[in-house]
Amino acid sequence: MDSIGGYLNRTKVLDFPDPFISFSNRVYPNTVKEVFDWAEYLWNRHGIYSQSIRRCVRYFLCGFDLTGDGVSREVRAKYSTYLIDQLNLLDVMGQVGDEIIGFGNCFTSVNVPLHRNLVCPKCNLSRPIESMKLNKDYKFADYKFTGDCPACKAKTVVFKRVDVTRATDEDPLRVVFWAPQHIRIEHCELTGDSRYYYCIPVEERTRISLGEEIYLHSVPWEFVMCVKDNTDFELNPDTFKHCKLMPNATLRPKMRGWGLPLFMSNFGQVVHLQILERYNEALAMDWLIPFRVISPPAQGPGGEGPMVQMSMSNFMGSVRRMLEEHRLDPTTWHTLPMPVQYQTLGGEAKALAPVELIERATDILLSSMGIPQDFYRPTLSMGGGPPISLRMFERTWMHYITNIEDWMNWFLAQCAKIMNWETVHATLMKTSVIEDETNKQIRLNLASSGVISKQTALLPLNIDPDIELQRISDERKREAEQAREEQRAMAKSDMLDQAMPPVPPIPPNASQPMNGMPLPPPGAEGAPPGMPPGMPGGAPGMGSAVNNGMPPTLEQMTADAQSMAQQLMVMDPTSRRRELVNLKSQNPSVHALVKQMLTDMEQQAGQAGVQAARSGQMG
Repeated sequence: MDSIGGYLNRTKVLDFPDPFISFSNRVYPNTVKEVFDWAEYLWNRHGIYSQSIRRCVRYFLCGFDLTGDGVSREVRAKYSTYLIDQLNLLDVMGQVGDEIIGFGNCFTSVNVPLHRNLVCPKCNLSRPIESMKLNKDYKFADYKFTGDCPACKAKTVVFKRVDVTRATDEDPLRVVFWAPQHIRIEHCELTGDSRYYYCIPVEERTRISLGEEIYLHSVPWEFVMCVKDNTDFELNPDTFKHCKLMPNATLRPKMRGWGLPLFMSNFGQVVHLQILERYNEALAMDWLIPFRVISPPAQGPGGEGPMVQMSMSNFMGSVRRMLEEHRLDPTTWHTLPMPVQYQTLGGEAKALAPVELIERATDILLSSMGIPQDFYRPTLSMGGGPPISLRMFERTWMHYITNIEDWMNWFLAQCAKIMNWETVHATLMKTSVIEDETNKQIRLNLASSGVISKQTALLPLNIDPDIELQRISDERKREAEQAREEQRAMAKSDMLDQAMPPVPPIPPNASQPMNGMPLPPPGAEGAPPGMPPGMPGGAPGMGSAVNNGMPPTLEQMTADAQSMAQQLMVMDPTSRRRELVNLKSQNPSVHALVKQMLTDMEQQAGQAGVQAARSGQMG
């Protein structure tokens, strides 16, 4: 801006004040640190700005598709379970996008969980440092671990430090986000190569040098050595990733390897919006609540001024007492020696507030950043597929989202390298494809006709065809198993029916049946001792009619069991128990039916007795 103003002054074309000398140009950041100060202020203090960016970033994070040479269903399932269930990768990618768009830079690295052990140099006793207590089991001084060994009883030995890094299901990989204000970049503009250093903050250096327990447990020893040597920590390029919004070529020599936040191209609008917000805040503080004034009339009854008729101090005292009494009792009556004037001052904030100016400034700022209005003023009118504005938004923001996709593939490569897994790649699914009903139907039709694969058609619908095939297979197995169980039950029932012995024929001189059962005379052959007259005894079919020499049917067995249960119900407990034992030895199937019927009859008799007692029918 200074060069433009100087050019205009030299050419003597400025008959008016320099238009480039504005307040926003005076506060324009000149260093990377000042850029981050502005970015932090906007992100933490301007909710519409930060929330709009969050919505835009997450618009593209509706899912990802794992690809690669020979990626099997098992590999896809393994990666999906690890990335979604354990790492919650979509949320991590959302934070990556927030850092890139809001701050222009995102510094991340993959941290493998560290397990530190202290080993005695004499007996090689190894103990995890998490199980040891600081200043009891060990001490930390001069960047060494010392203490007594409980195994060999050695005193004040210097323990050897053994660090093991491994990732497990219980302790998975971690993504570390580095604060940009603590990063130092050495950049070569000719080749584009960069080296990255982490400037350990003074507070963290103090905690490490003092030996705080949590730092001794988990901080990589390279950081401890940097604190000891008072140097910066060089980040490993193999496990470190810098994503940034690349500035234009004219600004790259000034940026020296840094990215430029998106709002910097609209910095004047940012300052303009902040001025309006500050003005609105001043109105809310000073003009929002009106205050009331009571004063004597300008002229008395005779045309004289108020000071001629009474003392102003007495008038003010009377008014104050009246207000105090009114606050204690709002319904009381008040008197004054003269009429008063009442005025309301202030309260014009609603008329003076620059609401429309603030909304317009916000619209201009976010629209110039390529953010559609629906992302900072959401409505419920969206339907029937993405509108044209969202399609244009996807094309405009695609080069920003490429950074997120690039980071995702870098992280997948790190997972494959650290976990010794197969190498895979991933692509983000387009939201316009997922939300467009017409596109969905076209894909399903092409898949049904065999033009495209089911995976291509179903993955944009958040349906994994491999998982669905497995579920279909499991359902078919369950249905087949259930059918086999039913067949086994039916076969068992048929075998039971076939194993039932035939019922002997009724003798010609048998007594007349009672309730459908033959009644042998008391003491006759087949009637057990003690059984009442008419109780069938010993016959397996229990007196049922024989159908052409075939075993009795289930209906006949049920009828016989019902008749026997009624006769056994009136017996004394000893006789009933004896008859049930005999019945079980002769016919277990009928015994089970009789026993169940006796139980039901006892329950019904008990319930009938309770109801009779409640109705007063029992004496």
